[in-house]
Amino acid sequence: QDGELVIETDIVTGNAKRKWNTPEGVNYIYKKQKNRILRGPNYATPVKYWLPVVGNIGIHDAKWRKEFGGDIYLTNGSHGCINTPTEAVAQLYELAEVGMPVVMFY
Repeated sequence: QDGELVIETDIVTGNAKRKWNTPEGVNYIYKKQKNRILRGPNYATPVKYWLPVVGNIGIHDAKWRKEFGGDIYLTNGSHGCINTPTEAVAQLYELAEVGMPVVMFY
């Protein structure tokens, strides 16, 4: 914000082993929602913060994760979303605006 780093946190991205990699590129936050249920073929998972950035891929909390970062994504990653610690995504949610760019890369 104003040229200064405000949030720095470890995350977990898409499960590379299952080929659910988080897509790379410059994307944009296109919606902000609280208390949403994310649904897929075999899951319905409630999250407190949801910031979708490309298709059904977004940044959200992941209360089921005990740790973030490192190479977790290689075998125990997400379905493509960016799993973020609750405290960090809560702060991001307050700072983020619809239309804000998100640069996604490995």
